[in-house]
Order: sequence, then structure tokens, then C-alpha cells
Amino acid sequence: MTAPTYVTLMIMNASPEPVLAGNDRIASKEAAPRLMIYYDGSCGLCSAEIRHYRGYAASQHFSFVDVSEPNAELGDDLTAVKAISRFHVRKADGQLVSGARAFTAIWQELPGWRLAARIATLPGLIHLMEIGYRAFLPVRPLLSRIAMWLGAQPDCDCRVSSVPDQNQSAPDAASRTIS
Repeated sequence: MTAPTYVTLMIMNASPEPVLAGNDRIASKEAAPRLMIYYDGSCGLCSAEIRHYRGYAASQHFSFVDVSEPNAELGDDLTAVKAISRFHVRKADGQLVSGARAFTAIWQELPGWRLAARIATLPGLIHLMEIGYRAFLPVRPLLSRIAMWLGAQPDCDCRVSSVPDQNQSAPDAASRTIS
């Protein structure tokens, strides 16, 4: 007799609790996302990129979190300031990666991008990509304004960042606009 399959267990179990499958591993009724992608929805350039990723069928296994929203759920290991200042991805195993490693994590899951992900794993290349990403960060606001001028739209209507600048008090930070 073979062990019951996940589908069989899903049909037989009426409770929302996880069920045991095959080798005593936990299977849940709702599959956890492969990736949780944290992005700045107030940035037109960032939003355009996320819309590109959402265009892939594989993205149905991703969860997208707009960190510019005041109540964005980030987890205990990611602050709002860190989330808005760098691109982050949480892998299915809970590992949080950012910058070049975050892009590579997404590329590994998307058809047409897997070759780029493999190339990124060549010795030393991820470090070069990270240097390039860090060079990009200071000019991101300018590039986002250019992208918006060319028609890219942010995902949120907010023109105000909910993330306080580290040098400002919280009430003053709420009134500053994103550049």
C-alpha cells in the first residue's frame, strides 16, 4: 500500500490545520509563497519592475509587499527604514536577502531569467552586482522621477513616505515627500 498523497489528504481533511503527508512532513492547505518580495510602491521605477515580474505565471507563487504602505507586514528582522532603502526578498525557508541577492532569488524562479541567475552565481559576480546595486541606490530617486516622466506609475497614490528619515522625528518625517 502506498502512502496517501498530499491531494488525498487535502480532500479528506476538513480542518484548516496542517496535515501530515508522505514522510511525516507538514503540508499546509495554502502553500506558502516561494518568495515574499518587499518593494517601494511609491517609486515609479520600482513599481514598473514589480509589474514586469507580476506578468510571469510563476509570480502567482510570490507575495508582493509594498513597504511604502504604513501597515506593511515586514517581519521581525526587517525594519521599515531598511525595507524602503533597499530591495529585499524573503525566501521560502525564511532567509531574508537584499540587493543583488534579492534580484537573483527572483530570477531563479522566473522562466527566461534563470540563465541570468546562473550567471550571477559565477565566482565573484554577485559581489560585482552588489557594487553596481549600491552605486544605483543614490540615483534611484532621480531615475524614478525620469521613469515617472516617461509614464511609469507608482503602485500607491502616496507621495509621502511613511518611513521616517533617521535624522527626523516621526511627525516631521510623515510630511516629507519622496524625491
